[in-house]
Amino acid sequence: MLVRYGLGLIVVGIALGCSEEAAPNEVAAHAGEAGSVHSAGSGHESEFAGAGGIGGGYEPGGHGGQAGAGGAAPVRFWTEETQRIEITCFGFSAGYAIFRADRSQLSNEQLALLAPSAGLPGSTYDSNDDGIHCVVTTTDSSEQQRQFVFDGGPGWFTSETIRVEEGGAGGEGGVGEVYEYPVQSLLGCEFRHPSFDSERDPFPANPFCLRPIETEAKEKRIGLELASPGRYRVELLHCTQSSLGNPTVELFGADPETPLATGVVPDDPGADQVCVVLDAQVDAKVVGRLVIRSQSALTDFHLRFH
Repeated sequence: MLVRYGLGLIVVGIALGCSEEAAPNEVAAHAGEAGSVHSAGSGHESEFAGAGGIGGGYEPGGHGGQAGAGGAAPVRFWTEETQRIEITCFGFSAGYAIFRADRSQLSNEQLALLAPSAGLPGSTYDSNDDGIHCVVTTTDSSEQQRQFVFDGGPGWFTSETIRVEEGGAGGEGGVGEVYEYPVQSLLGCEFRHPSFDSERDPFPANPFCLRPIETEAKEKRIGLELASPGRYRVELLHCTQSSLGNPTVELFGADPETPLATGVVPDDPGADQVCVVLDAQVDAKVVGRLVIRSQSALTDFHLRFH
């Protein structure tokens, strides 16, 4: 049932070579802040292009650069100096997954996975196939950033079967249809298309995942899975109050009338341009519903738990 998401593709740092998918969404401009990601031309080895020219960037109608001759050798991108990592992965059918973490937040298993991993320096690759490709941005202790491309490896991606039930046309507790489909994950961050229906398949409260949200309406509803009692902070970022039309943002739980939290404007938006923050306390597991309403059409943004 993944096909129902296929029409909502945006490009997170990747300019696709197919003309019908070539116009990226505004949300792409904020993923992989360290630099532009380009689609290279022909002449690659082992799925990666060599050191090539500059491509079309994020703008609609851009053209990829020419791949370099030969192709470069992969290098390890996780070093003793690396303090922060962002991994943005794209697959035409799988969608997008964005993982962010500081070194101190990583588990021993994640560190063991990162240590031997290698990619090509730069952010240019030549591949418009249906595979999954990733751009890695690392930041060292002096705030210097580097970018690499790689196609993952053993242990990077896992898959789980998602069960989605759609209500029937009438009757009490009836189920119209039940869908089961596989969803791949990058270090626990699931692949999703920004236009998919999160009310049927809510986002888990994973603070490492940055989720692009696509919308063109005056109201957006987002499902959030709050899996255990505790305090949760939800942030909307890469946006401003004016870009979202000075919206009303509320998080509802079991009670559809009384919000668990109401969005406020942070004192400091920070480098990620956080425009709305919600703090909620829940006493039991609940599937929350984030409702964003505006007088004008909402622009695209990202969502994360913090």
